[in-house]
Amino acid sequence: MEIGQTLQKIPSWVKTTLIIVFITCIVVFLKFFDMAYVKEFMWDNPQLSLIISFAIYFLTSFTFIPSSPLTIFMSILSGPLLAITVAVVANTISALVQYYLGTTLKDVKDFDNVRNKMPAFLQNLPINSPLFLLIGRVIPGGMRGLSVICGFHHVHLSTYIWTTIIMYLLNSIVIVFGGIELIELI
Repeated sequence: MEIGQTLQKIPSWVKTTLIIVFITCIVVFLKFFDMAYVKEFMWDNPQLSLIISFAIYFLTSFTFIPSSPLTIFMSILSGPLLAITVAVVANTISALVQYYLGTTLKDVKDFDNVRNKMPAFLQNLPINSPLFLLIGRVIPGGMRGLSVICGFHHVHLSTYIWTTIIMYLLNSIVIVFGGIELIELI
């Protein structure tokens, strides 16, 4: 059974309950967030901090919540090289999961019918082009949305992976060094 079919069988009250629990967890987290404790915890437990960072990157990749603040935060506490490495690896793994989810969407109803109603430039996107994959990730939402689309269109995995790594690397470098400069100005 595919993921889409499984999600359709979940009752709406369960979905609503999960959303409410998720929002409640976020509110509780924000209420009791103590930056001094987090900093001390990260210094005392560097390996556990990396695992938690990976988990946060992974979870935020399925939303349109940017992971840039986490990258800046990690660069301040752990240094730019470690922050860039963790951001690139975690985001690339998440992008591969999103790619896989896109491959499971092959049964989208009337997709060809919808595609024929789209403007001509959207019908003929060069989805397998490395240049398109690189530029598409610069567009807001493109980092995450493009992964599912690439999976749906079965873009060559090798092309997908190297373009993903390049863009996450460039993005992380700009965020880390731009974020550090911004914080120094403040």
